[in-house]
Amino acid sequence: MKSIQIFMLASCLLLLQGCGTESQAKPYVSLSADEEARQALEAEDYASAVKRYEALVRAEPTRYDRYTLLAAAYAGAAGFDLIKAAQGSFGGDGQTSLIDQLGGFLPQDPSLEQIEAMRLAKEAILALPAEHRDKSNTAISYASGASLQLDFYQAAYAILYIKQFRAVAADGTLDRSRLESMSEADAENILENFEQIAASGGSGVAVGANQVLAKVEAQEGTTRREKLIQYLGR
Repeated sequence: MKSIQIFMLASCLLLLQGCGTESQAKPYVSLSADEEARQALEAEDYASAVKRYEALVRAEPTRYDRYTLLAAAYAGAAGFDLIKAAQGSFGGDGQTSLIDQLGGFLPQDPSLEQIEAMRLAKEAILALPAEHRDKSNTAISYASGASLQLDFYQAAYAILYIKQFRAVAADGTLDRSRLESMSEADAENILENFEQIAASGGSGVAVGANQVLAKVEAQEGTTRREKLIQYLGR
């Protein structure tokens, strides 16, 4: 089974606890805290879902299955549609970059709050013990899905971060002043996220991250910032 198919299946099971299933809660029966959080996530009430899953994680920090759901709530708050993105094709022939491929599933002009929510999505997965986000770990049902979530969320965070600087002017050209305002620290933040994705050794998003890094390295410039700006300004 291709990794993207595994991810779609894992996402379906993790986020919806079984696609197309009805809640087992009966009318007039109070819902558990987990059921309330799940309902908020399914209803795309991400603010409520984040609040509820944060409380659940704080109360029982070793209930690791909740971390993936908290991450999905953060990602939703950032404007990232995980299910739609999972149906895409990433890594391809290298002609279209991961930044452009995945960027279509993200807000075009993200707010600082959306960028921060996307950062928290990847941090929620990184907070899991390594074996709980290991794509080869079949002993933990959600480990493979969590690993692939991390690839997507790290890439989405890096791309949202880039979108702060890769703005299009009124005449349709790239706003170079925004791009040049990128600091060395900004560039390192972006590139380090792509490097971590590439190091995961996966396919799809990881392959796309490797392609981005190779193309950045091939640009003219004496610093990584200069090379990244050259690449993004192409």
